[in-house]
Amino acid sequence: MIIGAEQAIRTPESFPAAQLLAKDFDGTVAQTFEKSPNGIGVSENYVLAIESLFGVKAIDQYLENGGLRNRAPIEVVQELAPDATGDELDQLLGLFIDTKLSISMEQIGTRFPDGNVWPRPTAGYLGLRERVEEARSAGLLIDDLVLSSGHEPFIRKTYKAWSVGLPTHIVDEEAIRQQAVGLPIEQLVKPSPVLMDVAHNTWRQGYGLPAVSVYSPSERDSIIYVGDDSIKDGELAKNSGVDFVLLEAGRSEATWEEVARRLQIGNMAMNGANK
Repeated sequence: MIIGAEQAIRTPESFPAAQLLAKDFDGTVAQTFEKSPNGIGVSENYVLAIESLFGVKAIDQYLENGGLRNRAPIEVVQELAPDATGDELDQLLGLFIDTKLSISMEQIGTRFPDGNVWPRPTAGYLGLRERVEEARSAGLLIDDLVLSSGHEPFIRKTYKAWSVGLPTHIVDEEAIRQQAVGLPIEQLVKPSPVLMDVAHNTWRQGYGLPAVSVYSPSERDSIIYVGDDSIKDGELAKNSGVDFVLLEAGRSEATWEEVARRLQIGNMAMNGANK
Protein backbone atom coordinates (compact mmCIF):
# COMPACT_ATOMS: atom_id res chain seq x y z
CA MET A 1 0.00 0.00 0.00
CA ILE A 2 1.35 3.41 -0.97
CA ILE A 3 0.63 5.82 1.84
CA GLY A 4 -0.77 9.17 0.75
CA ALA A 5 0.47 12.63 1.57
CA GLU A 6 -0.30 14.23 4.89
CA GLN A 7 -3.61 16.11 5.04
CA ALA A 8 -2.87 18.42 7.97
CA ILE A 9 -1.85 22.02 7.34
CA ARG A 10 1.21 23.09 9.31
CA THR A 11 1.18 26.68 10.53
CA PRO A 12 2.55 28.43 13.63
CA GLU A 13 -1.02 28.62 14.91
CA SER A 14 -1.61 24.87 14.54
CA PHE A 15 1.67 23.82 16.15
CA PRO A 16 0.36 23.67 19.76
CA ALA A 17 -1.99 20.85 18.69
CA ALA A 18 0.76 18.82 16.99
CA GLN A 19 2.44 15.63 18.17
CA LEU A 20 5.84 14.32 17.12
CA LEU A 21 6.72 10.65 16.85
CA ALA A 22 10.51 10.48 16.70
CA LYS A 23 12.16 7.13 15.98
CA ASP A 24 15.56 5.55 15.74
CA PHE A 25 16.02 3.72 12.43
CA ASP A 26 18.45 0.77 12.61
CA GLY A 27 16.86 -1.99 14.67
CA THR A 28 13.78 0.13 15.46
CA VAL A 29 12.11 0.96 12.16
CA ALA A 30 14.13 -1.37 9.96
CA GLN A 31 15.78 -4.73 10.65
CA THR A 32 19.08 -3.62 9.16
CA PHE A 33 21.15 -5.83 11.46
CA GLU A 34 19.60 -8.87 9.79
CA LYS A 35 21.86 -10.01 6.95
CA SER A 36 20.61 -9.24 3.46
CA PRO A 37 20.11 -12.11 0.99
CA ASN A 38 23.74 -11.40 0.00
CA GLY A 39 24.90 -11.83 3.60
CA ILE A 40 25.41 -8.13 4.42
CA GLY A 41 23.74 -6.29 7.28
CA VAL A 42 24.88 -3.25 9.25
CA SER A 43 27.60 -5.16 11.12
CA GLU A 44 29.06 -6.75 7.98
CA ASN A 45 28.85 -3.44 6.15
CA TYR A 46 31.02 -1.73 8.77
CA VAL A 47 33.63 -4.48 8.59
CA LEU A 48 33.82 -4.25 4.78
CA ALA A 49 34.11 -0.46 4.90
CA ILE A 50 36.83 -0.63 7.57
CA GLU A 51 38.82 -3.12 5.53
CA SER A 52 38.52 -0.96 2.42
CA LEU A 53 39.61 2.25 4.12
CA PHE A 54 41.85 1.18 7.01
CA GLY A 55 43.05 -2.32 6.08
CA VAL A 56 42.70 -5.84 7.50
CA LYS A 57 44.58 -5.10 10.74
CA ALA A 58 42.04 -2.41 11.60
CA ILE A 59 39.30 -5.04 11.51
CA ASP A 60 41.05 -6.97 14.28
CA GLN A 61 41.32 -3.81 16.38
CA TYR A 62 37.66 -2.97 15.74
CA LEU A 63 36.44 -6.45 16.69
CA GLU A 64 38.71 -6.69 19.74
CA ASN A 65 37.17 -3.44 21.00
CA GLY A 66 33.68 -4.91 20.72
CA GLY A 67 32.67 -4.06 17.16
CA LEU A 68 30.01 -1.50 16.36
CA ARG A 69 28.33 -1.30 19.78
CA ASN A 70 25.55 0.85 18.32
CA ARG A 71 27.93 3.74 17.71
CA ALA A 72 27.83 6.51 15.12
CA PRO A 73 30.28 6.42 12.17
CA ILE A 74 32.32 9.29 13.59
CA GLU A 75 32.95 7.33 16.79
CA VAL A 76 34.20 4.32 14.83
CA VAL A 77 36.49 6.46 12.64
CA GLN A 78 37.87 8.29 15.66
CA GLU A 79 38.67 4.97 17.35
CA LEU A 80 40.54 3.69 14.28
CA ALA A 81 42.32 7.00 13.60
CA PRO A 82 42.77 8.56 17.05
CA ASP A 83 45.34 11.09 15.86
CA ALA A 84 43.11 12.51 13.13
CA THR A 85 41.54 15.88 13.93
CA GLY A 86 39.90 18.75 12.12
CA ASP A 87 39.89 18.52 8.33
CA GLU A 88 41.71 15.19 8.35
CA LEU A 89 39.04 13.61 10.53
CA ASP A 90 36.28 15.13 8.38
CA GLN A 91 37.89 13.75 5.24
CA LEU A 92 38.27 10.27 6.71
CA LEU A 93 34.69 10.33 7.92
CA GLY A 94 33.43 11.36 4.51
CA LEU A 95 35.37 8.57 2.81
CA PHE A 96 34.17 6.04 5.36
CA ILE A 97 30.52 7.03 4.92
CA ASP A 98 30.80 6.98 1.12
CA THR A 99 32.36 3.52 1.24
CA LYS A 100 29.73 2.26 3.65
CA LEU A 101 26.88 3.65 1.56
CA SER A 102 28.25 2.24 -1.70
CA ILE A 103 27.99 -1.21 -0.12
CA SER A 104 24.70 -0.89 1.73
CA MET A 105 22.68 0.92 -0.93
CA GLU A 106 23.11 -2.04 -3.27
CA GLN A 107 21.51 -4.35 -0.71
CA ILE A 108 18.26 -2.40 -0.39
CA GLY A 109 15.42 -4.15 -2.16
CA THR A 110 17.16 -7.47 -2.60
CA ARG A 111 14.64 -10.24 -1.97
CA PHE A 112 14.61 -13.09 0.49
CA PRO A 113 13.30 -16.50 -0.61
CA ASP A 114 9.93 -15.61 0.98
CA GLY A 115 9.63 -12.59 -1.32
CA ASN A 116 10.22 -9.92 1.35
CA VAL A 117 12.77 -7.21 0.64
CA TRP A 118 15.82 -6.26 2.68
CA PRO A 119 15.77 -4.54 5.05
CA ARG A 120 12.49 -5.78 6.47
CA PRO A 121 10.49 -3.35 8.61
CA THR A 122 10.12 -4.38 12.22
CA ALA A 123 6.87 -6.25 12.80
CA GLY A 124 4.00 -3.83 13.28
CA TYR A 125 5.76 -0.70 12.02
CA LEU A 126 3.96 -0.46 8.68
CA GLY A 127 0.68 -1.00 10.49
CA LEU A 128 1.47 1.99 12.70
CA ARG A 129 2.34 4.11 9.65
CA GLU A 130 -1.00 3.27 8.12
CA ARG A 131 -2.78 4.16 11.33
CA VAL A 132 -0.93 7.49 11.56
CA GLU A 133 -1.97 8.33 8.00
CA GLU A 134 -5.59 7.55 8.84
CA ALA A 135 -5.36 9.86 11.84
CA ARG A 136 -3.89 12.63 9.68
CA SER A 137 -6.72 12.23 7.18
CA ALA A 138 -9.11 12.65 10.10
CA GLY A 139 -7.46 15.99 10.93
CA LEU A 140 -4.94 15.10 13.65
CA LEU A 141 -1.53 16.74 13.50
CA ILE A 142 0.94 13.86 13.91
CA ASP A 143 4.42 14.27 12.48
CA ASP A 144 6.96 11.48 12.29
CA LEU A 145 10.71 11.95 12.33
CA VAL A 146 13.59 9.53 11.95
CA LEU A 147 16.53 10.43 14.21
CA SER A 148 19.42 8.23 13.15
CA SER A 149 23.17 7.83 13.16
CA GLY A 150 22.63 6.45 9.66
CA HIS A 151 22.28 8.29 6.39
CA GLU A 152 19.35 9.93 4.62
CA PRO A 153 19.94 8.34 1.17
CA PHE A 154 19.77 4.87 2.73
CA ILE A 155 16.64 5.72 4.73
CA ARG A 156 14.90 7.23 1.71
CA LYS A 157 15.67 4.24 -0.50
CA THR A 158 14.43 1.85 2.19
CA TYR A 159 11.04 3.56 2.40
CA LYS A 160 10.84 3.47 -1.40
CA ALA A 161 11.54 -0.29 -1.34
CA TRP A 162 8.64 -0.67 1.11
CA SER A 163 6.37 1.39 -1.20
CA VAL A 164 5.36 3.75 1.61
CA GLY A 165 5.66 7.48 2.05
CA LEU A 166 8.66 9.06 3.72
CA PRO A 167 8.62 10.32 7.31
CA THR A 168 7.82 13.99 7.75
CA HIS A 169 11.48 14.61 8.62
CA ILE A 170 14.77 12.69 8.48
CA VAL A 171 17.55 13.86 10.81
CA ASP A 172 20.65 11.82 10.02
CA GLU A 173 24.24 12.02 11.24
CA GLU A 174 25.16 14.58 8.58
CA ALA A 175 22.31 16.87 9.60
CA ILE A 176 23.46 16.67 13.22
CA ARG A 177 27.02 17.64 12.29
CA GLN A 178 25.84 20.50 10.07
CA GLN A 179 23.50 21.96 12.68
CA ALA A 180 25.84 21.54 15.65
CA VAL A 181 29.07 22.85 14.18
CA GLY A 182 31.89 23.32 16.65
CA LEU A 183 30.63 20.93 19.31
CA PRO A 184 32.86 18.07 20.48
CA ILE A 185 32.14 14.61 19.09
CA GLU A 186 30.62 13.32 22.32
CA GLN A 187 27.85 15.93 21.96
CA LEU A 188 27.06 14.85 18.39
CA VAL A 189 26.14 11.26 19.21
CA LYS A 190 23.54 9.48 21.33
CA PRO A 191 22.70 9.93 24.17
CA SER A 192 23.56 13.63 23.90
CA PRO A 193 20.41 15.80 24.12
CA VAL A 194 21.83 17.88 21.26
CA LEU A 195 20.37 15.30 18.86
CA MET A 196 16.86 15.79 20.23
CA ASP A 197 17.36 19.56 20.16
CA VAL A 198 18.11 19.36 16.44
CA ALA A 199 15.10 17.07 15.90
CA HIS A 200 12.83 19.38 17.90
CA ASN A 201 13.90 22.48 15.99
CA THR A 202 13.53 20.65 12.67
CA TRP A 203 9.96 19.89 13.71
CA ARG A 204 9.28 23.50 14.77
CA GLN A 205 10.67 24.87 11.51
CA GLY A 206 8.27 22.60 9.63
CA TYR A 207 5.51 24.78 11.11
CA GLY A 208 7.22 28.03 10.19
CA LEU A 209 8.53 28.59 13.70
CA PRO A 210 12.10 29.67 14.56
CA ALA A 211 14.62 27.40 16.23
CA VAL A 212 14.92 27.77 19.99
CA SER A 213 17.57 26.79 22.51
CA VAL A 214 15.03 25.93 25.21
CA TYR A 215 11.62 24.47 24.54
CA SER A 216 8.54 24.50 26.70
CA PRO A 217 7.27 21.60 28.82
CA SER A 218 4.18 21.39 26.61
CA GLU A 219 6.37 20.84 23.55
CA ARG A 220 8.39 18.17 25.35
CA ASP A 221 5.14 16.46 26.37
CA SER A 222 4.12 16.32 22.70
CA ILE A 223 7.17 14.23 21.69
CA ILE A 224 7.43 10.45 21.84
CA TYR A 225 10.75 8.80 21.04
CA VAL A 226 11.09 5.12 20.13
CA GLY A 227 14.38 3.22 20.11
CA ASP A 228 15.80 -0.25 20.54
CA ASP A 229 18.73 0.63 22.82
CA SER A 230 17.85 1.22 26.46
CA ILE A 231 21.09 3.14 27.03
CA LYS A 232 21.76 5.11 23.82
CA ASP A 233 18.10 5.77 23.03
CA GLY A 234 16.69 5.60 26.54
CA GLU A 235 19.25 8.01 27.98
CA LEU A 236 18.79 10.33 24.99
CA ALA A 237 15.08 10.55 25.81
CA LYS A 238 15.79 10.99 29.53
CA ASN A 239 18.41 13.68 28.91
CA SER A 240 15.95 15.48 26.63
CA GLY A 241 12.95 15.17 28.93
CA VAL A 242 10.75 13.39 26.40
CA ASP A 243 8.60 10.27 26.58
CA PHE A 244 10.41 7.05 25.62
CA VAL A 245 9.21 3.69 24.33
CA LEU A 246 11.75 0.85 24.20
CA LEU A 247 11.40 -1.53 21.27
CA GLU A 248 12.62 -4.93 22.42
CA ALA A 249 13.53 -7.78 20.09
CA GLY A 250 10.56 -10.06 19.54
CA ARG A 251 8.07 -7.53 20.94
CA SER A 252 7.96 -4.93 18.20
CA GLU A 253 4.26 -5.40 17.40
CA ALA A 254 3.35 -4.76 21.04
CA THR A 255 5.66 -1.74 21.02
CA TRP A 256 4.02 -0.13 18.00
CA GLU A 257 0.61 -0.82 19.53
CA GLU A 258 1.78 1.01 22.66
CA VAL A 259 2.95 3.92 20.51
CA ALA A 260 -0.46 4.08 18.83
CA ARG A 261 -2.11 4.16 22.27
CA ARG A 262 0.13 7.00 23.45
CA LEU A 263 -0.64 8.94 20.27
CA GLN A 264 -4.32 8.32 21.05
CA ILE A 265 -5.02 6.84 17.63
CA GLY A 266 -6.62 3.64 18.91
CA ASN A 267 -5.86 -0.01 18.28
CA MET A 268 -3.93 -0.76 15.15
CA ALA A 269 -5.25 -3.12 12.52
CA MET A 270 -2.30 -5.45 12.20
CA ASN A 271 -3.51 -7.62 9.34
CA GLY A 272 -1.21 -7.16 6.40
CA ALA A 273 0.98 -4.72 8.33
CA ASN A 274 4.19 -6.28 7.08
CA LYS A 275 3.21 -6.75 3.45
